[in-house]
Amino acid sequence: MKITRTRRTEVIPGILILALSILLPAGSVSADTVLVTGSNRGIGLNFVTRYAEQGWTVIATHRRDQVPESLAALVGKYPNVKIETVDIGSLESIDALAGRLKGVPIDVLINNAAMLSEGGFDDPEVFNKQVVGTLDYTLFDDYIRINTRGTIRMSEAFIPNLKASTQKKLIVMSSDAASISIPDKRPGLYWYHASKVATNMVMRKFARDLKDQGIIVAMLHPGFVRTDKSVPKQKIINMAYMIDLEESVPDMMDVIARLTIADTDSFLRHTGEHVPW
Repeated sequence: MKITRTRRTEVIPGILILALSILLPAGSVSADTVLVTGSNRGIGLNFVTRYAEQGWTVIATHRRDQVPESLAALVGKYPNVKIETVDIGSLESIDALAGRLKGVPIDVLINNAAMLSEGGFDDPEVFNKQVVGTLDYTLFDDYIRINTRGTIRMSEAFIPNLKASTQKKLIVMSSDAASISIPDKRPGLYWYHASKVATNMVMRKFARDLKDQGIIVAMLHPGFVRTDKSVPKQKIINMAYMIDLEESVPDMMDVIARLTIADTDSFLRHTGEHVPW
């Protein structure tokens, strides 16, 4: 079933919160909480910014030694943004984050962090390492460690936080690369595709096993989004269709907001349409 979207309207968060505080009894206004991995740029940063604007409590994660300037600027503007560090390629790092956030209800967990390419899409060597005849199996291990194992462990580690929340939504940023049935004419990227397919399969199992606990599991394809990493990719593999972050992320937020337990185990485009498995 397609997730129907309604037309978005721009609302000033402060005015919205003030209006709610007038209409509802004192103490009844509480912000939902979203945790976004890989949030220092691109899709992740856009999620963080938009949820912060809506008054959510936002836990934004990155893996650098120092807080990225992009996130530091948001904290200065939105006191509801909290910054945490996690490297999803490290089980120990994930477990440490889960320990620091123990007991914190998380309404929406967005698994956005992932390994897209080594060296950037403008490096042809990236494709040479992911095409038959010159496959780099060490690189394969990296893709599985980060994209698959890391996403799975993040999801599992925060099940208690999701269960303690109101919305209970577990979201994975997926890709049409995870679809086996969609014809793919793009060269290389064997390991990226494999890691995304494997992640989707495990998330489907999560959806089945967590449904009775009220946790909604959904995989979202954001579209081919124009970011600092995707523009060089367009030149290499000749993909002409691209959309802006300003279209993709608000669309996905609309889809996430409308998810119900009946939608668990869904693989959806940013438009709300189903992606073939």
